[in-house]
Amino acid sequence: MKRMCISMYACLMLALCARGQSTDYFISDNRKVNIDSFNDSIKAIMDSDGIPGLSVAIIENNKIVFTNSYGYKNNQKKIPVDPNTMFEACSLSKSFLVFAAYQFVDRGWLDLDKPMYQYLVNPRLEHDQRYKLITPRMILSHTSGLENWQGMNNPDVLEIIKDPGTEYTYSGEGFHYLADVMTHILNKSYSTYIQELVLSSLQLTATTLNYTEKDSLGDFALGHNVFGFPMDKWITPQPWPASSVNTDAADYSKLLIGMFGGNILSAKSRKTLLDTCKLLEHDDSSRYYVAHGFFELIRDKDTIINFSGNNYGFKADMLYSPGSKRGYVFFTNSDLGILPGPVINRLTTRFHAQLYYNEPYFALTGMKAAVVRKYREEGYTAMVKEVDRMAGPNLDYDGLEEVLFALYWNDKIAAENLAREILKYRPESGCANAILGLTIMDNHNDYTLAKTYLNKAKSLHWYGLDLGKYIKMCDDKLVKQ
Repeated sequence: MKRMCISMYACLMLALCARGQSTDYFISDNRKVNIDSFNDSIKAIMDSDGIPGLSVAIIENNKIVFTNSYGYKNNQKKIPVDPNTMFEACSLSKSFLVFAAYQFVDRGWLDLDKPMYQYLVNPRLEHDQRYKLITPRMILSHTSGLENWQGMNNPDVLEIIKDPGTEYTYSGEGFHYLADVMTHILNKSYSTYIQELVLSSLQLTATTLNYTEKDSLGDFALGHNVFGFPMDKWITPQPWPASSVNTDAADYSKLLIGMFGGNILSAKSRKTLLDTCKLLEHDDSSRYYVAHGFFELIRDKDTIINFSGNNYGFKADMLYSPGSKRGYVFFTNSDLGILPGPVINRLTTRFHAQLYYNEPYFALTGMKAAVVRKYREEGYTAMVKEVDRMAGPNLDYDGLEEVLFALYWNDKIAAENLAREILKYRPESGCANAILGLTIMDNHNDYTLAKTYLNKAKSLHWYGLDLGKYIKMCDDKLVKQ
């Protein structure tokens, strides 16, 4: 199990003392949480699920009562995370634009119900006149009808897949359009007005809006796949308002506190942020909505806002109650990194959030973690047996294919065996056919058989790799034979 070095622990304790807090506990949900026990619990789940690094912050009475960072920013080189390490915020990046947008509203610069095109025409959407119905309110509540990213349907056209204002349709493209509108209104770049209205006003010193090649020597965590192998950092020469922010849990917590607990936004804007829009899920005691900048979990009289993030190699999550003024935020540099959330909640805020944790995404990630854990602890034979044990109509084979694709780059023997196992139950898996073809090339030099599987994957329209290139390699090898 990973342990913080003595110097890091000393720095943490000094920081906590500087805030006037006891060095052995913090308060969450009106009870004492022992710091050593909390740290041990976080390290235990990181170790169990193979999560290299994590940044966490706990909010109580709209104050950050605890923050810490754990593990490694580069798992392969064992470079430790430190208190200044930034993680990709993924979709939590949108919150920075949300905060700025409501400041625009308060100053009379932006009307939430005025059609976007009346501020700024969008040539990418002029092919569909429904785009003239889209308003900032629809963008913020993910009901604009815009697809998440161009290319997810028609690669050549940004599409409106639902009538604007009628249904929940999560859209990063919508946030980019809103950012452009706000740039047009002020005649200032996104970077400039976010710096002025958000980063500077809240003193967010551990936040940058994007990562460029010039940042390679900075204090940034690398993303890691499900097997804990590092991935190349996502380089964005210009910020992506929907997903390119790099930050830590303490800075994001300051954003939440500034948005809901400070005096920056008007009472009307804070109320609008919490107005529900579309009901997404419910059970006997709770309801989960998309609202106007966040998602909301409502149970009894408590409203908890939520947003999670998912970039390749990074995961992020937060729950925060504006009413009780408490919550948690965490960032990880792992494709399995969503899993600590329920543990953090149980140890600290104790929100009634089971409806959220019952989302299929948590079960899917848990399944992937179980398969990877078998491989990590007992080898690929045990992993394949575990998949065989889990096989059936309820097994998420799409998630299993994600594990397979990550495994291929690190252990081709294991990938071959896992591909064969998947094809026993899902013979039409494009991913498994492709990986089996590739591993037969690599492991056995059987180019005729490899080509058969690669052609099958191509016929199934699997585009994870350039299959044509590998089929040609097989042809070239067969000619030489």
